[in-house]
Amino acid sequence: MVATIHLAPVRSTARTSRSTARRRLIVLVGTALAVLLAPVLLGVVGAIQGGETSTITPAVAAPGTATVANAYIVQPGDTLWKIATKVAPDHDVRATVDRLVRLNGSASLQVGQRLRIDDGG
Repeated sequence: MVATIHLAPVRSTARTSRSTARRRLIVLVGTALAVLLAPVLLGVVGAIQGGETSTITPAVAAPGTATVANAYIVQPGDTLWKIATKVAPDHDVRATVDRLVRLNGSASLQVGQRLRIDDGG
């Protein structure tokens, strides 16, 4: 009996090198895009610029009212707990959260919402 050897065709190394280089380039470009676009998609551009985007601003009083209450503009990732620690760091956080809910009528938050933080008194 005669033994026969079947050899698989040899792939060109130049073709394999080009395919590998192309795959590496695609992965590199994809990773670079993900790193560059992640802050934009997550809404944290202000944090990268070195400043905090969440601010406490005076709310505009209605005509004829004597008091101007303070307000907080809700930012992405904010919770009532985080906001309470920012606006009243020296007070009991639980009591501050309860006060925020009472002032605003709800515990739900929407990005961009003007949240009352002071009852004017």
